[in-house]
Amino acid sequence: MLSVRDALRMPIFAQATVIAGAQGLDNVILWVHIVDLPEAKYEWARGGELLLTAGVGLRGEPDRQQALIPRLVERQLAGMVLSVGHHLERTPDTMREAGDRLNFPIIELPPDVPFVEITKAIHAQIILEQYALRERAEDIHRTLTNLVLEGATLQQVAEALASLLKRSIAIENTAFEILAAARFGAVDEARMRTVSTGRTPPDLAERLIDLGIYDRLVAERRSIRVPALPALGMTAERIVTPILVGQRVMGYVWIIAGEQSLNDLDELAIEHAATVAALIMHNERAIYDAAMSLRGDFFEQLLHYSDPPDSRLVERAHQLGFQFDRTYQALIAQRCGGEEASGMSLATQIERWLKGTCPALVVARERRTVIILQEHRNVSGEQIARDLVAALSHPAAPLLVGAGLPIDHLADLRLSHSQAVEAVEVACAMGQREGFVRFDDLGMLHWLWHLPPDTLNNNVYLRAIQTLARYDDEHHMQLLQSLETYLDTPSVADAAEKLYTHRNTLRYRIERIGRLVDLDLDDPRTRLNLYVALKAHQLHHAR
Repeated sequence: MLSVRDALRMPIFAQATVIAGAQGLDNVILWVHIVDLPEAKYEWARGGELLLTAGVGLRGEPDRQQALIPRLVERQLAGMVLSVGHHLERTPDTMREAGDRLNFPIIELPPDVPFVEITKAIHAQIILEQYALRERAEDIHRTLTNLVLEGATLQQVAEALASLLKRSIAIENTAFEILAAARFGAVDEARMRTVSTGRTPPDLAERLIDLGIYDRLVAERRSIRVPALPALGMTAERIVTPILVGQRVMGYVWIIAGEQSLNDLDELAIEHAATVAALIMHNERAIYDAAMSLRGDFFEQLLHYSDPPDSRLVERAHQLGFQFDRTYQALIAQRCGGEEASGMSLATQIERWLKGTCPALVVARERRTVIILQEHRNVSGEQIARDLVAALSHPAAPLLVGAGLPIDHLADLRLSHSQAVEAVEVACAMGQREGFVRFDDLGMLHWLWHLPPDTLNNNVYLRAIQTLARYDDEHHMQLLQSLETYLDTPSVADAAEKLYTHRNTLRYRIERIGRLVDLDLDDPRTRLNLYVALKAHQLHHAR
């Protein structure tokens, strides 16, 4: 990109003198604009303009002289060329002082240098650079596209892009796992941690989420620059762009600045890389979907299993490494955050993690993944599920796993599967986003989940909870939350601490709740019934 320093090397500037703001000579020039109006407001400025002026309206106007440079800096102009000898013999001291203070270049030229020649020379150079930039970007695009046509992997694309740009490259999925990475030169601590662990570190991911980076990628569908975060070891600037397959975000491509600042070529190249990565991921997805379709058909047959299995089912089981006459247990896994690319991505991660741990059938089902564990002598299904959450859950993409009861015969697989589904659905309804939940632990929540609407609506305690919910909505209160914390917590003091309020304030709220619903909250049976009704309300409101 053309900087003020670069422009000064042109023959047209042979007689130029930099009289202020030398620290800003690396400012980038995007265009040239001539202004010689006494009342100019510079509303046209978009940033990056080099101002050419003879100083009309500045002579004998100290207030205008003092205000001009700060205004140009505010408008993000690149610098100013002042033709002296027409209206001003030299640059006023106040303007020179402001130029030095604000690192805004001020260049003096003699009156015989035509502005039109300066404009022609700089615009020609800008256009030439833009053309060269586009040509370079097209070369990169052709190189990457040819790789795809030759059947390249994401890793080969990352390596090629790193070589072309002289940058470090990373490609990750929506669960923040590294799919491919190529290093060029020095990288910062955050990138080393990410590559060594195979995924973006949780503290860094949380910070990027707090900054709204991933929300912007999903909403804007374009590349954005990510500033350095030295406190988290991210000392280099980055560019990140989403990998889009249709309207779905499948992952992200990252370019790390390294020793040289990021430029326009990086922004153009990363968009080409994202397109190429999308093609590869789309092809991989098509292959995966075909294989998953076969597994899905097999799984549906297992749900309707009867002895003895027919020959086609036996053959399909042999192809998938599934054995009959074992102990089985159904698990359901799902992501509870981010724009998870259906169950496919999660199923792939789970398969990779389970390899060598326990024989299992893994099937992607919409936004969930079904896992049918086969006999596992060395470790329980519960322990496998807990380890799975520990390994694959991430602050930016929490993982929730529900487990049905173990079974000794495939005829009962449908029951174990429905139990695992219920465990996940109930946990989500109760606000759980991460962790492991057993069907056995649902207790009364299992009964409440299956109660018909007529039975629920006839309950006086549930009507009391609904009354409080409506009151909260109408008055922008949180009485229901206060009641829940009060019922969930052994003591008023502990409940008040959880609500970040004084115990007397909580007692007042509880008294107010009692008056609103006309119930005695000091009665243990009333508290029990309200507790159960509250859980029923949460379950069926979520439904």
